[in-house]
Amino acid sequence: MEAWEVAGIQQPGRDKRRLQRGQALVEFAVILSFLFLLLAGALDLGSLLDNQLAIVYATRQAARTGAEEDTNAGADCAVLGAVYAATQNLNLVTITRIVIYQADPNGNPTSNEQVYAGNPGCPSPPTTPEAPNPATWAPSTRVDTPPTEDSIGIEIDYTYNWQTAFIAAGSFQGTDRTVMKLNPVV
Repeated sequence: MEAWEVAGIQQPGRDKRRLQRGQALVEFAVILSFLFLLLAGALDLGSLLDNQLAIVYATRQAARTGAEEDTNAGADCAVLGAVYAATQNLNLVTITRIVIYQADPNGNPTSNEQVYAGNPGCPSPPTTPEAPNPATWAPSTRVDTPPTEDSIGIEIDYTYNWQTAFIAAGSFQGTDRTVMKLNPVV
């Protein structure tokens, strides 16, 4: 038996190993928390992009529906129904406004538009557009005769609420638009 063991003295180097184990634990905790923040940020960003793609899909479906319905009296109702169907399962997105507008040759909105608050779908009876633009571009006034047919544009304004708030706090405001030429029913 060694003299230092009989005297109750600790083995040389033992404290050093204990300190190194503590240092490794602290380093692991720091790296793990960094990885958690990185994962949470990726989750938020991925969710935002997924929901934004759903909004893009909704505007395309609504514009396609509006182009097919063209001058039918229920065209706007069908457009609102298409937006509602494409976005009803989005939990982190709130549709704040839907605009159905006449587009100029460059695809930009003109003053002829129908503005709807929120994502009403198409209730029975259909809701009227919100002020200050009541019925400035009713379906009956749309031109679907080539080569001077109108272009219909759909704009969806939305709010995305962050899931984990690691990228940002609060919400993200977004807008998406799609424009298509009216397709006359032959």
